[in-house]
Amino acid sequence: MTFTPFVRWPGLAVAPRHFTYTCTHGSGPGVATLVVPEGAVAGMAAEGDLTFGDGVNPPVTLRRCRIDSADPVSLPGGRGVSLHIRDRRWAWQFGGVSGFYNQRDNFP
Repeated sequence: MTFTPFVRWPGLAVAPRHFTYTCTHGSGPGVATLVVPEGAVAGMAAEGDLTFGDGVNPPVTLRRCRIDSADPVSLPGGRGVSLHIRDRRWAWQFGGVSGFYNQRDNFP
């Protein structure tokens, strides 16, 4: 069994140098941090589905995420950007929340 970690974000054409996701419970959004080379941010979408996994277990997809902020960082061999992506609960700060929750997602 070989672990092959991956991260997918709309418009991201290179593998990130670093990735973490901190899931929070409650109404506050979880935050994923993606560190990419500086040139990789040009084609990236501001909103979309974030998918990540280890190549062995089923991947995790967080739908309707949004880039919240970007900070410059130093990388070996150049400059990079640390992107902070909030899960779909980012939209909850703008008013009422309605929908179907604690439902199983449809899997292919």
